[in-house]
Amino acid sequence: MKIKTIMLTILLTVGISFQSCERVDTGFGCGDSSSNTATNYFDIKGFYVSNNKKDGPCCTDAIAQGDSISFQDFSYINVRYLMDYIALNNDKHTSGFSFMSSLNACSPVPPGMNGSKTERLKSLYVVTLNDFDSSHFANDTINDLLVNLTNNNEKQDLNEYLAQDTGLIKLQELSIGLKVSPFLNNELKYKVIINLSTGEKYQANSIPFRIIN
Repeated sequence: MKIKTIMLTILLTVGISFQSCERVDTGFGCGDSSSNTATNYFDIKGFYVSNNKKDGPCCTDAIAQGDSISFQDFSYINVRYLMDYIALNNDKHTSGFSFMSSLNACSPVPPGMNGSKTERLKSLYVVTLNDFDSSHFANDTINDLLVNLTNNNEKQDLNEYLAQDTGLIKLQELSIGLKVSPFLNNELKYKVIINLSTGEKYQANSIPFRIIN
C-alpha cells in the first residue's frame, strides 16, 4: 500500500512540475498580461456587408431589408471580414518527460489583435446594382461617392484611403459612409468586391433598402 502511495505521489509531482507553457511570437513571455494565445492573427476567408442607421446621438442599429430611412439617419456601410484566427508558435518550451498535456498559461487577449500575417487589401469596389444618379448607373462603381470612417468618426474619401492603405490588414472591419443619397432610384442595393494581395477574391451583396429625403 505504501509503495502505491509513493508511486502515485511521484507520478503527480512529475506531471505537474513539467507542464509546458507555449509562447507565441509576440516577444512577450508567458504570464504577461500582454501575451497571446493561439489567436494573435487572422486569416481572411470572406466578408459580409451590413447597413446601419442612427439610433440616438451615440448609437446605431441595423437596417433591415425593405426599410425606408432618411439620408440624415443613414449611418454607414459595415464591411466585416470572416476569418480564422491563427498564430505562429515559434518558441515552445517543453520538458522531455511529462504525463500531462501541455498548458498554455498566458493571459488571453482579444483574438486577431495583431491583424493579418500575409494579406494586404489590393482593391475594394462598391458597385451599385440600381441606377444611382446621372453619372452612376447599375453595375458602376460608386467609390467616389463614399468615405471611410475612422473610430473618431473622421471622414476620408474612400479612394484616397485605399490608395494609402498598402500595409498588412490590421482592422477586422471597415465603416463606409455615403456622401450623397441615391437620386434616380431611392432603393440602395449594391455589391462589394474585395481583392487581396494573396490572390483571394471575395464578393458580397447587400440587402436592399430605401433612402428617402
